[in-house]
Amino acid sequence: MKSRITFFCLLIVSICAVNALGQNEKGIVSGRVVDSANAVLQGARISLEPGGIISATNGQGEFILTNLAPGSYTLTISFVGFQNYASTVSITPGAVVRQDVVMKVASGREEIIVTAPDPHGDAEAINRTRTSPNILDVLTNAQIMSLPNFTIADALGRLPGVTLERDEGDGKYVQIRGTEPRLTNTQIDGITVPSPESGVRQVKLDTIPADLVESVEINKTLSANQDGDSIGGTVNLVTRTAADSTTVSAFGQFGHTPILNGVYVDQFGITAGKRFLGNKRLGILGNYTYDYNGRGIDDVEPTPDTGTLTPSYDSIDMREYQYDRTRWGFAGSVDYKLSHGSGLYAHGLYSDFKDYGNRWDYLLNNTVTPNPNSPVGEPPAYTGGLPQFGVSRRLPDYAISTIALGGNHIFTNSWLKWEASFARARQAAAAGNPGANFAYDYNGTQMPGDPLFDFATNNCASDPSANKSQNRPQWQPACTAPGSPIYTPSNYTLTELDETSGNTSQINLQGSASYAFNYHAGPHFSTLEFGAKFLNAHKGQFAYSPALIGAGPTMDQFLSDFTNNHYYGGSYRLGPVADYNKVVAYNNANPGVLVQDPYLTALNGDASNFDYQERIPAGYLMNTVELGKFRLQAGIRFEGTSLNSRGFQVTTVPSTPGNPSGYGGTVEVPGSSSYFDALPSVQLRYALTKDTDIRVSYGRGISRPDPQDIIPSVTIDQTTSPFTYSLGNPALKAEHANNFDISYEQYLNPLGLFQLSVFYKILSSPIIENTSFPTTGKYAGFKVSQFNNAGSAWVDGAEISYQQRWSNLPGLLGGLGFSGNYTFTNSEAFRVDPLRAQNPKLLRQAPNAWNLGPTYDRGPISINLGLEYNDASIYAYQYEDLQFGIDANKNPTNMTTPISPAPINGFQGPAGDNYLYPHLQVDAQISYRLPKGFSAYVNGQNLTDEVFGFYNGGPQYVVQREYYKPTYFGGLRWTLNSER
Repeated sequence: MKSRITFFCLLIVSICAVNALGQNEKGIVSGRVVDSANAVLQGARISLEPGGIISATNGQGEFILTNLAPGSYTLTISFVGFQNYASTVSITPGAVVRQDVVMKVASGREEIIVTAPDPHGDAEAINRTRTSPNILDVLTNAQIMSLPNFTIADALGRLPGVTLERDEGDGKYVQIRGTEPRLTNTQIDGITVPSPESGVRQVKLDTIPADLVESVEINKTLSANQDGDSIGGTVNLVTRTAADSTTVSAFGQFGHTPILNGVYVDQFGITAGKRFLGNKRLGILGNYTYDYNGRGIDDVEPTPDTGTLTPSYDSIDMREYQYDRTRWGFAGSVDYKLSHGSGLYAHGLYSDFKDYGNRWDYLLNNTVTPNPNSPVGEPPAYTGGLPQFGVSRRLPDYAISTIALGGNHIFTNSWLKWEASFARARQAAAAGNPGANFAYDYNGTQMPGDPLFDFATNNCASDPSANKSQNRPQWQPACTAPGSPIYTPSNYTLTELDETSGNTSQINLQGSASYAFNYHAGPHFSTLEFGAKFLNAHKGQFAYSPALIGAGPTMDQFLSDFTNNHYYGGSYRLGPVADYNKVVAYNNANPGVLVQDPYLTALNGDASNFDYQERIPAGYLMNTVELGKFRLQAGIRFEGTSLNSRGFQVTTVPSTPGNPSGYGGTVEVPGSSSYFDALPSVQLRYALTKDTDIRVSYGRGISRPDPQDIIPSVTIDQTTSPFTYSLGNPALKAEHANNFDISYEQYLNPLGLFQLSVFYKILSSPIIENTSFPTTGKYAGFKVSQFNNAGSAWVDGAEISYQQRWSNLPGLLGGLGFSGNYTFTNSEAFRVDPLRAQNPKLLRQAPNAWNLGPTYDRGPISINLGLEYNDASIYAYQYEDLQFGIDANKNPTNMTTPISPAPINGFQGPAGDNYLYPHLQVDAQISYRLPKGFSAYVNGQNLTDEVFGFYNGGPQYVVQREYYKPTYFGGLRWTLNSER
């Protein structure tokens, strides 16, 4: 490997030297493109004729065209919303010609529209889409902040083809074009970002504040110079860099959410940057943002009865959450220009999200019966589902950080790029939520004067006849009415305390270099590019989860003053709750009451710990050629994957008096694997007219397994019949996909874009967890759950988006605008489980998703409305068509024919797959520009009080529904020299 890297570096140096010596007679044209207020125009289209040379301006509004033979050329610059610029450029041998251009808007009316803060962001996004070699969607910071987007995920959810998995009222994971989050690659300034969570690859994007970036991009097609691990697409967060003019801005806002008797939110941030030294060679910029959200959540989690079509429930968990969530981040950059187009840079980002909070929950179960074996003369002990009460102090702390050093070097007809980077993500909450989780068991005693409560007589059970709606299943009044002993604190005894300490973390070390040179294939301008990248990733979890058990005091000794008389809109009753701090103080003062169970401690922690190292060397070759109205890019990428991991085998055995937890021991298990992939790609763009493009592309991508699925962990449960095994699979390979895309793009005047895209993905060896009953081998006769490469799948769909500023309308109507998109997807997964004959949809594939965004910008007023809809999608497969019997020797009696009927009502019944509910959210912002660069605004988030939750099979079989209520806030923003 070292010899190959050395050879590659020598090759780059040799080529650079040859080009530097052999191209002295060629010339260069470079420049910078800005608007009349000196704001850079990123994504401006640059063309030079003759030669058919096409380029675009970068984040600093700069461009450079190399390898130009002496002669006269016509330079044309276009930017949607502005007049085209054209001039004649004369090149002499070895000359460097500078062309700095100030673009003008098309007319006085467009001047008003295009230079308003929000539409200016629209113009940049449209032009970056236009000049990208890939199918690309862009949101600029101005667009992000035009609606209440607290997190990066919230902002991305407004783009076509994107759906979100939400959690605690914010977007969390991004799902692109009907694919699950694992199939999306996340980057910051092109650096691959690890996940802060244990065992998974998808990045929890609510960790990063939305205002911390200059823009967000989604690449939906693959080029050879991109990481192949992006079947769904690549999300790239672009941080700010210093502009030629001084940058200073700040904002602050304060708000309120009418839940838990009212909680507040606030947010503020500041950005500052400037260029220094002669010719402004040195640029320095930094920005900081902070937000606090005292969010409350009303949540119910019923468990459907799978034996009846009539919605009925075995239990219901009534939960209340009280959060103190803080999120802050810093991003900074330093760059130094060696010459025009060449320079060095360093940039970094750090973001931290403390998702702290309390959870209280009452668990009600169906009817229970007295134990006939209770001692004579004593109150009967109940068997089955007695009520429970729990307290959880949740302290997860997530962080993501990146640092990169690199350089861009432009030669007469070639360029060289290199970069070394460090990325780290961690969760200071290994295996869940460190702090404490307290469990209270119902003790069957009553308060003085209370009547004896007989669970069997009173039928503490689900009561469908009392349901207020199918979404709010009710329990019989004996359980929930005022005075019920279920809500009597003295009836609950403290029995268990679980604590967790330790971190989950991942570190990525990356290095890359690429080189390209321009040449002419006959009369056609062409670029040949090649490069290499090496990624070393190390992820692990090291948790210690002590479990203390015993018989402590009753709950009435630890009562909190927290109450919520409006819990779940009055549909349910939340009883008294315990104070976390009082329980902790008692436990610290009485260390002998609850004692640590070493067996249960091992069971809680060992199975989740692991160590995982992944090395990915990659190289690519790519050629781009301009063929008149056609632009053809073709390439191939090679990626190798080498894995080494360590997990643990943990066994549970039947309990005994000396081992009540049933701990059977822990054994370390190593694992390793490797594989190699060749990933071709082709992209063709055709300029049908000067404002119309058609794109056709093909790319082969991969998606590597989650660490939690590939590490060799084993859990063995010997208390079941047959024994149950849950296995990691070190032999898992990457999932692959052939991706086909066609896109039509129409750029509208004075400022707008219409897009229609059709896509089709053929997935091979998707990674699916399935259950089997092997008849041969080591696990013959047992029930085995494991992730495997199995079957195949496809997903297809269409996206349509429209964005337009109607400044040509008369009078006040000239401020109207609109942005909207709609995405349809369909899919099918084959052979996802040997116990399942039906072919389901892919996980997270929402058939319909849309966004509507009417806007109004006129004078100082800007109004933005955002409606976002995600259809229901499968969250987890759990339906089984086939059911098998087990004989006396614990072997399956029949592996091909079911011996009992399939679960009631098939996959649409209460035992069907687990689905995410559809989600329709409405957000709004009104802002008013004030003198001296100030603007005031008011926002409303989640005005529809939309639900988050899950159901099984059909919406009538509720599994979870939680609400957050709307959030209202207002603020003030100031930007230096904002008035153009």
